[in-house]
Amino acid sequence: MNNLSPFENYFTLPRPGNYLLVLAAGVLLALVVFFLTAKKRDIPVKAALTAAALSLILGAFLARLQYFVVEHPFWDEVPGLFFSPQDVREFGFMGAVAGVLLAALITNRLFKMRGVGNAMALPGLLAVVFARMGEIFVPFGTGGYVEATSFQFIPLSIPDGFGDYVFSVFLVEALWALLILLYIRFSANYPSPVDLLLALTLFFAGQIVLESIRAEALRAGFIRVQQAVSAAGLFTILLYCQHRTKEGRTIRIQRVVLFTIVALLVVAGEFALDRTPWADIYVYLGMIMVVMIMAGIVVHAVLAREEQLLGFDRCGPGGCALQ
Repeated sequence: MNNLSPFENYFTLPRPGNYLLVLAAGVLLALVVFFLTAKKRDIPVKAALTAAALSLILGAFLARLQYFVVEHPFWDEVPGLFFSPQDVREFGFMGAVAGVLLAALITNRLFKMRGVGNAMALPGLLAVVFARMGEIFVPFGTGGYVEATSFQFIPLSIPDGFGDYVFSVFLVEALWALLILLYIRFSANYPSPVDLLLALTLFFAGQIVLESIRAEALRAGFIRVQQAVSAAGLFTILLYCQHRTKEGRTIRIQRVVLFTIVALLVVAGEFALDRTPWADIYVYLGMIMVVMIMAGIVVHAVLAREEQLLGFDRCGPGGCALQ
């Protein structure tokens, strides 16, 4: 027997139907925001409709594909489970992100235009906010047990099936996506040609830390898949911006070397969590500082790209060179 109230008991059992409703509401609202944003950015209606349809199709398909590539590499259960998941938690979050990005790329190519991806930045973040908050009904995005009674309240923590409170990592992930959304929307340069790059950079950086706090995660051996994909995404953005920006060779080498060093420090942090007696809180604080440096390196490259596209120096009188 537990001493939970009826309201608290409601969250002790998975309710995937509720999760899907929240997810659907988030997607619908994101579509509305996307169409409004597309109109303001002079994106043709046909292009916006194409991008929206491709996002829904490719996002759902690649989310499932990511899960099966990781969990069922020999495809032994694909026929029965691919389109009928036993658990909605089986969806691969980064697969959905990849599907949306691919939809933007295809739309740009089909209509010989640019800017669809940037128009998707804020709607995409809005969908992430809903998707993460919906995990309160699964639950999936939870962390360790919360011992302090002063922190045992919904939604900061939620009771598990045994009545013990666990930390709501999904809440922090939702708030982080919301903060990114607000930062980009109220930036002095909005709308900017690097809105999507900046949104992805901050999203991936947050995911590296927060994925580490989750008690459950999609894994390939000891590797947390979403974390690895986020790190790869940051490195890809770094290389893309450096390739497309006219800068000196020295600054490019500096960024790549520094990024590699801090990425190795993140790996060391994950190792410390599993293999050392060090208190988790200190390891997490160290990882947060390291990831902030990692994100700063990539943001630095993104802003240099923005400076070139807009023809002004956002980084200050000295430009975007590392001092």
